[in-house]
Amino acid sequence: MSDKTNDFKLKNTIHKMLIENTGRHFLDSGDAYGRVWEKNQGKTLGDFQNEAPAYLDISSGVYNGVKSYDFSVGVSLYHKLVACLELDQYCIEFNSMAVDNWQNDQFYGVSDSGGEWLENKGFTESREWFTGGFNSYNFNSNLSQDIQGHILDSENGDKYVLLQIHGGCDIRGGYTDAKLFKFVDYCEPYNLFDSFCFFDVGGMALDYRDNDGFTDSEGAYINTEKLNEIGAQIGDCLINGFFNTDY
Repeated sequence: MSDKTNDFKLKNTIHKMLIENTGRHFLDSGDAYGRVWEKNQGKTLGDFQNEAPAYLDISSGVYNGVKSYDFSVGVSLYHKLVACLELDQYCIEFNSMAVDNWQNDQFYGVSDSGGEWLENKGFTESREWFTGGFNSYNFNSNLSQDIQGHILDSENGDKYVLLQIHGGCDIRGGYTDAKLFKFVDYCEPYNLFDSFCFFDVGGMALDYRDNDGFTDSEGAYINTEKLNEIGAQIGDCLINGFFNTDY
């Protein structure tokens, strides 16, 4: 299979998950606010590809009579998954299997037949990364949609992820069927959630590293007072940027 064909299959698989109808789970209170999969209906693959990989939302508010600015970072889940993951023949075979119901008691979003397939092919849950499963919601992730799943090891030592995308409103319900992906070389499992982003704000380079906050191009920390000065100069706006793909 050519790299071009594999790339299309990867993007198409992710797109289908992003628009998958995840239903109306009784734990998912989306009737009042709208579920993510409902908001994604009608979005094409091109729509997701045209999203900015990352964005910086600068908004102002007045607190105790003082105007201040909030700098909120977001990362496109579509672009993050495309950067971190790929498909091989194992993934394609597993992802083509029908998922009648989630009976498997070891992995999220997997049927018994899917669990048996993984066992027969020599896949085991990683003892190094997120044993027992993960949910990006628990990491205060800046992803545009939350994800959950399990990190798997293959018999030859390659790393895979059994992944579900949250398409509901309430985090307790509304997940896609699990799909299998392989990590690209040099991409570690934690890279699925990191928010190492770059922005050009009025000619000034801002770097963002998750909970470490913002730094300038020289690596100097930018405190709240300086951020407020920048916000006052450029006002409320949405700025497109990029996230680190050095893996």
